[in-house]
Amino acid sequence: MSEESRRTILGLLDLASFGVFALITLGFLFTHQEAYTEVIDTIINSMMGERIRIPNSMYDLAESAIIGLSIWFIILLAVGLVKKDWGLTLHEASLLILLSIIFVILSPFRQGQFTTNFTLMIILLSLALQQILSGIAGGLIVNNRFSKSMGDWKGIVRGIQVAILGITFMFPQIYTYLSKLTEEAFSMMNLEITSVSLYITLIPLVEVILIILLVTRLIGSFIFIKCPRCKSLILKWGRPVSGWDSEHTLRHMHCPRCKSTIDL
Repeated sequence: MSEESRRTILGLLDLASFGVFALITLGFLFTHQEAYTEVIDTIINSMMGERIRIPNSMYDLAESAIIGLSIWFIILLAVGLVKKDWGLTLHEASLLILLSIIFVILSPFRQGQFTTNFTLMIILLSLALQQILSGIAGGLIVNNRFSKSMGDWKGIVRGIQVAILGITFMFPQIYTYLSKLTEEAFSMMNLEITSVSLYITLIPLVEVILIILLVTRLIGSFIFIKCPRCKSLILKWGRPVSGWDSEHTLRHMHCPRCKSTIDL
């Protein structure tokens, strides 16, 4: 099986997983009619400025989805082990690890034992681990073997970015400081704080995400290069550079995955 075909299959399996989640959700909503009322009440209360409280039915839906998807991922994991497809095996294992961690912290969060910041930090770090493992499975396992020189590091870099975002929730003073700056900016524009309270909450998060993206992209430009054809993120180190290097006009390297020319 070619590498492109294997990545296509992984993508189709992810799409099938969304289908399984949709079926579980529809089945839950069909058997729990009260969920509609609880969700609508929550939306109305949030629009009236009241504190958002997650309905109990949403917790029940999350638990049902985690159990159903876990069964689905275990089946795919077993298929990967039987076929000795290590990319598929690692990909499904990463999803099982993510669901397991979310399932463990769901009940304490529901009972108010965990703060929102702590819960978000755990979820983001778990998602980062899943992205890194999935990035290894879909990017660095080539022809069923680990290869860092021929691999696509995009998924791993994305996992690192998510991990950094999760770590920022360990320092709530970052968001407190950015929120104060946002409030001052809205005050200078003569906007009432009550009318933009949602933006004051979201804008600091967006600012942190943008800073993480900019810094990691800047650092990554010294380590990786993106193939313009297959969009793979290739490791620069150890790759042979070809061409006449006068004024750096014709220097280039070849993508190890699609063999296209990448100008330097």
